[in-house]
Amino acid sequence: MPSGGSPLKVCSESPTAAETTRVTFRFVGPYVDPDLVTRHLGILPASAHRKGDVRANRPDLTFQTGFWGIDSALPETEPIGRHISHLLDMLEPRAEPLRR
Repeated sequence: MPSGGSPLKVCSESPTAAETTRVTFRFVGPYVDPDLVTRHLGILPASAHRKGDVRANRPDLTFQTGFWGIDSALPETEPIGRHISHLLDMLEPRAEPLRR
């Protein structure tokens, strides 16, 4: 359970062998500045780009929005609740910058 006794309830069952779980936390929008998000949170993103940046896999295209995201570092076979708790444990100590 996240610190602070969050009332968040999630399924805690393990996924079957054919299922995988991925959990991310993202900022997406035309004015998202990934460097600013990184500076305020003190967390390096798994992926980030600005609106207008050239796509690495398609140099003829640019991103239409800014993006900053982190992923749960847990194995994809872990239950969703553990993934969410892992990300909340990273984010909750940085709650004040998230409120701004």
